[in-house]
Amino acid sequence: MLIPFFFIVSLFCAAWTTWAIPVRNVWTVFIFLGLTAAYTAACIIFALLLLLVSSLCLPNKEKPPKKSNAAFWIIREACIAIRQLARVKVEATGLEKIPEGPFLLLSNHRSMLDPIIAISVFWRHPMAFLTKAENMKIPVAGPYIRLGDFLTIDRSNPRSAIKTIHDAAELIRRDDISYGVYPEGTRNKTNEPLLPFHDGIPMIAQKAGVPIVVLCTKNTADITKRFPFRRTRVPFDVLHVYSAEEVASRRSTDLSEEIRNMILEHLEK
Repeated sequence: MLIPFFFIVSLFCAAWTTWAIPVRNVWTVFIFLGLTAAYTAACIIFALLLLLVSSLCLPNKEKPPKKSNAAFWIIREACIAIRQLARVKVEATGLEKIPEGPFLLLSNHRSMLDPIIAISVFWRHPMAFLTKAENMKIPVAGPYIRLGDFLTIDRSNPRSAIKTIHDAAELIRRDDISYGVYPEGTRNKTNEPLLPFHDGIPMIAQKAGVPIVVLCTKNTADITKRFPFRRTRVPFDVLHVYSAEEVASRRSTDLSEEIRNMILEHLEK
């Protein structure tokens, strides 16, 4: 949404500047196209500088004191822009199954762009992710995702992981947001279609009293290989939605196993 806005502004600026230049021949077209590209680049660079400066003023806290709608908006718009720039064509199915309120999103994980694509598709739903601690230190992005209710999880430390599960459930209830989690625990860089799941992840939905949305994506690992010369088609399939009542009545380990089998079966089609 930001990129089309910048482009429209650039078209108006380029049209006005071209009209002001006393040239009325074929060179007018080249001047107009060159100015449009220059104005668009200038708008994007200005926006990036503005984000950089504003990120330096954000609070450096693990948990924000309250929900920041501005942070969610900036994250969402940035994800939409990155998806467009990466030339990702999302082919989504099952979106009509998505509940109105907050939910827990569980999916397979093959690319660092997976959460970016998910946030851009579920743009109507404020969404945060459990992420690794290193991502909180990324310049510009780190302060915003921290303010956007992203949480770090250390799966090598059971006590810390349990605390993160409780914190995520609390934020879902408090801030009325959805959470995305990759139960494999890390990005799958192997030849196997799916890594083993961590059984405790469905507990977030159980403690928050929200549905679980099961998602399967394909081809996201190919995006960086095909960029910038080729577009990447990404199937984005919502396989099933467990109601909050069903989630509460099931064991976390049973849900985890069933969801993994569901995603694995879809990947092998």
